[in-house]
Amino acid sequence: MGFRDFVNGLGLGKIVAEMSTPRTMPADLQASGIQGTALVRGMTSTNVSFGADFQSNHVVSFELIVTIPDHEPYPLTTNQTVPFMLIGSILPGSTVFVRVDPTNLGRLGIDFSQIIPNALGGGGMSGAMMGGAGIGAAAMAGAVPGGQPMSGDALRESGTAATGVVQQTFSVGSITAPNGDPVLGLIMSITYPGGAPYISKNGQRIPRDKYPLVVPGATFPLKGNPAVPDLWTIDWPAV
Repeated sequence: MGFRDFVNGLGLGKIVAEMSTPRTMPADLQASGIQGTALVRGMTSTNVSFGADFQSNHVVSFELIVTIPDHEPYPLTTNQTVPFMLIGSILPGSTVFVRVDPTNLGRLGIDFSQIIPNALGGGGMSGAMMGGAGIGAAAMAGAVPGGQPMSGDALRESGTAATGVVQQTFSVGSITAPNGDPVLGLIMSITYPGGAPYISKNGQRIPRDKYPLVVPGATFPLKGNPAVPDLWTIDWPAV
C-alpha cells in the first residue's frame, strides 16, 4: 500500500487536496492560460482557509460550466482560494473569468481580479464597467492617447475594426446612456484582423430597437483599440 492509498484510506485525501489548493492564480496560468468564462452552478465550503481568522481566504469547491474559444462548454468541479474581500460576491448563477491550462482543460484558475456582477442579481455597475455609454474600463482610466476618455462615437470614427461574439449579457442595474438608451453588460469574444480571439467585458449602450438582437451567440462589428483590450464599442451604424 502506497502513501496515497494510506491517506485516502483514512479519509484524508480530500483534505490534502483542499490544503494543496493554490492560494493565488498560478504563474503559468496567468502568463499563458486560455482566457475564458465559467458559469457558477454550485459552491461548497471546504472548511479550509488561509490567513488570519478575521481576514482569511477560504477554499471553495466550485461546480462550473467552462467556456473557452474553440471548445464546447464543459462541466468542471474545482477548488479555488477566494480572497476574503470577495466572500459573498460570487454566487450560483454568477459568471467569472478563468484561465485554463492549454495542456489540461481540467486545470484552471478563476481570475478574481475581474469579478463580474451577479447576472441574476441585477446589481450595480462595478468601477470596471463605468464606460457605460460604450467604452471600457481602460478608457475610463485614461488609457487612451493623451490620457483623455474617449466617447463611443469617437471610437467608432477612429477605432480599428474588429468582430465580437456575445458570450453572455448581464445586468448593470438601472444605468442608462445620456440619450436614455439602456446600458447592458456584455462578455464578448473579440477578434481583430490577424489576431487571436480574446475575452473581454464592457458596458455598452444598446439602442432600443437593437436590444432584441443582443443575445449569446450574436456577432457584431466593433471598433476598438487592439493595444487596449477592453477599449471597444459596438459599431451600431454598421449593424
